Amino acid sequence: MKDPDIEVRKAAVSSLGKLGSPSELESLQSALQDPETVVQVLAKLAIAQIQNRAEEI
Repeated sequence: MKDPDIEVRKAAVSSLGKLGSPSELESLQSALQDPETVVQVLAKLAIAQIQNRAEEI
């Protein structure tokens, strides 16, 4: 999540939300500190997606 390109960071965070497992939560937590608000928001959504999937199991 340290790529200088915001589009790469946005894509990475979104992909983790769609495909990631709970083991990815640490990476997403670090994205909550991203300097770009949109990346922070996407990280929150991705965390919620992963948590919702974990609750369904």
